[in-house]
Amino acid sequence: SITETDAIEKALLVEQSAFTADKKIKKTRNAEVSFYESETLIVNSKGVLQSYRSTFCSAHIMAVAEDRGEAQMGWDYQGGMFLSDVSFKDVGAVAAKRALGMLGARKTNPVKGHVLLENLVAAEFLSVFSSMLSSEAVQKGKSLLKDRRGSKVVSDRLDIIDDGLLEHGPGTRAVDDEGVPVRRNVLIKNGVLQGFMYNSYTAKKEGVKSTGNAVRGGYSSLPSVGPSNLFITSEKRLSFDDMLGSMDKGLFVTEAMGMHTANPISGEFSIGVSGLWVEGGKIVFPVKEAVISGGLLDFFGKVEAVGDDMRFYGSIGSPGLLFSETDISA
Repeated sequence: SITETDAIEKALLVEQSAFTADKKIKKTRNAEVSFYESETLIVNSKGVLQSYRSTFCSAHIMAVAEDRGEAQMGWDYQGGMFLSDVSFKDVGAVAAKRALGMLGARKTNPVKGHVLLENLVAAEFLSVFSSMLSSEAVQKGKSLLKDRRGSKVVSDRLDIIDDGLLEHGPGTRAVDDEGVPVRRNVLIKNGVLQGFMYNSYTAKKEGVKSTGNAVRGGYSSLPSVGPSNLFITSEKRLSFDDMLGSMDKGLFVTEAMGMHTANPISGEFSIGVSGLWVEGGKIVFPVKEAVISGGLLDFFGKVEAVGDDMRFYGSIGSPGLLFSETDISA
């Protein structure tokens, strides 16, 4: 029911909140808001007939901070099914804060220390990890989790859940793209692998039921396996301040570059990161051009704490994650 005037005002609010954050915010790029309403119809010659309506809105912006000939960028995004899921003012303010925080960034020496991933970066890591939880990848021998059901595969602090019924979840819906009712699937509990995501085809191959995780790009494509609302949680969640305060020394990672180069089959990754150097639980200075590398299973095995600030980016959500000593190279 949003009017064109209201939509324009929300877009202007995103940009305005970035500029008013600080005089050092000189430019913005891609200040954008979107509002969707859609209806999905699933029908076939075997008697399947399902339909549902949905809405979605989102906002994102890139803010540019400039000072003494230096320029740094900061980005933020929020999205959800309801207008109440998105704070258009906060999107601009957070993007500005990220840009301002990186002014004066410098390289650091190679070191072993704690790594705290901001929720955005943690969600990117989970997106790569999620392919290991697909029954399709398992059956093709392309998942490191093959034959490991019932075994501890990551830190016992971690639960990984896919929940198509999650309240206000961006991927919440009545049925998947084959018309199968969605459900809550606990994939990893206290670090122990419980199961995988299935569509009808992969489920039939193993003699089990579909978990409601069929996804399709359109009516002309075959169903594959994908998440609805896949997220990380924990029985014990800490605030950002508590996680930061527990760091002796290490890096708070606010941006990762080259995540697409991570290998979801071998689990190996080596990515450039930037963020804020932390000593004695306090942020000391911004860091650029650092590198973290390793294997996904080993890396997720080092999770010491899970935050209480979960944010969804598309169908993948995560809070901040604190990792024990990790190699940070320059």
